[in-house]
Amino acid sequence: MINKQVDKELFEKAISDALLELRPIRQVVSSSTISFLDKYAIPKYLQELLTQNSFDRPFKVGHIYFYKTNDIEKDNLDEQNINCITEGLLIIGCGLNGDPVVVDLQTLTTGFVFHDELWENTSIKARSAHIDTGLSVGQFYYNSATQMDTFPVDGYSAEEFYGQT
Repeated sequence: MINKQVDKELFEKAISDALLELRPIRQVVSSSTISFLDKYAIPKYLQELLTQNSFDRPFKVGHIYFYKTNDIEKDNLDEQNINCITEGLLIIGCGLNGDPVVVDLQTLTTGFVFHDELWENTSIKARSAHIDTGLSVGQFYYNSATQMDTFPVDGYSAEEFYGQT
C-alpha cells in the first residue's frame, strides 16, 4: 500500500541524485518522532516513507527542500506552523522562499502553504493559505527533480501553475 499512496519508488528516484551528491547519513528515527507521527495519526505508509528516508540533514530535490525526519515534530509544532498540523497538513519540507511543503493527511496529496500568511497571522486557517498540487509525495518530489525549469518552487508559482486562487 505504501507504493500506491505515496509513490515510494518515484520518491526514491527523485532523491537519488541528491543522495549521491550530498551523501547524507541515514538516521534512526527517534522515539519522539514516532510518538508525534502516531499522535497526529499519520498514515502508516507515509510514516514508512519518512522513516525509511531519515537523514542527518535536510536537502534540496530540484528546488524544493526535504526536511530531516527527526525534525518533523519541531517543524510542525513551531508556534508559527502549528496551525498546519492541527488542520491535517503535515510539513515535510519547504520551497525556495520558505513556504512549507505539506502533505494533506485527508487526501495524501502534497502542496504548499503561504508562509507569509501563516506566520503573520496566527489566527489564520492554514487550509485557506494552502495550494494543493494534487500530487503524491513521490510524484511531487520527482517532478521537482525532473522538471526544474517549470515545476513550482513555492506557493505563488504553484498558485499560478495550477490555476488556483
